[in-house]
Amino acid sequence: MISPIQQRRLFKIMEQELEESLKKLFRYHILVKRFGKLNWKFLSHPIKEIVIDLRFRGEFMPPARRTILPSIVGNHLLEFTFLMNNRTLWKHVPRKRFELRAKYLKNESRKRYSAAKLKMCFGYGYCKGAPENIR
Repeated sequence: MISPIQQRRLFKIMEQELEESLKKLFRYHILVKRFGKLNWKFLSHPIKEIVIDLRFRGEFMPPARRTILPSIVGNHLLEFTFLMNNRTLWKHVPRKRFELRAKYLKNESRKRYSAAKLKMCFGYGYCKGAPENIR
């Protein structure tokens, strides 16, 4: 049995390894050519957290990547949130996990965007290319 402190240390190690594997993945020339270059250092923290979780759970596969990569590379939190809240894109994800991700991203979006911008995205589906931190 491992202690909670040991669990956190182990998770930190795993998280760093996942982050490195994602950075490597985002440098593949095919992805860069198709979606553009990702600047991991300046990527929005909520996007990073979810992408690491997707990788950890094995859900960051090509079909999912094709859908969400433009919003990741563009660092568009609102568009990413909208896509991650679309249950039809994430049918294979356990409901609880899906709901936790959706709630986390909506809360983070509320901190960064005005109510009007959120309504445009979630009410009308217009969130394409929403730049980070627009109010």
